[in-house]
Amino acid sequence: MGDSPAAVPMSEGVRVERPAPVGSAAAPATRASPLPSFKRVIPLTDASIAHGGRVLAQFIGPIAIVFSRRAAHDVDDERAYFELLAAHLADPDERAQFFRKVKQRSV
Repeated sequence: MGDSPAAVPMSEGVRVERPAPVGSAAAPATRASPLPSFKRVIPLTDASIAHGGRVLAQFIGPIAIVFSRRAAHDVDDERAYFELLAAHLADPDERAQFFRKVKQRSV
């Protein structure tokens, strides 16, 4: 039938390989991956949406309100929201300044 016990013959000479059982000699050794870094996720609120829109407006004007509403529909947490807003700033210095101003918000 097949050259190896892991091969399953199919019609027309096509073969599909089944994965070898875990622990068998044919199973590849897996390397332990490092633990992912966990960052605190802050939920997106109406206040953070308004704040992000106001800060972005300082750089690009009133169109920032439109961008902030669109971004708010696409994400669920503040970090991702502010990243989407910052993507509208081409200048890396302005982007850095945007993030500094966003963090200065009084809670």
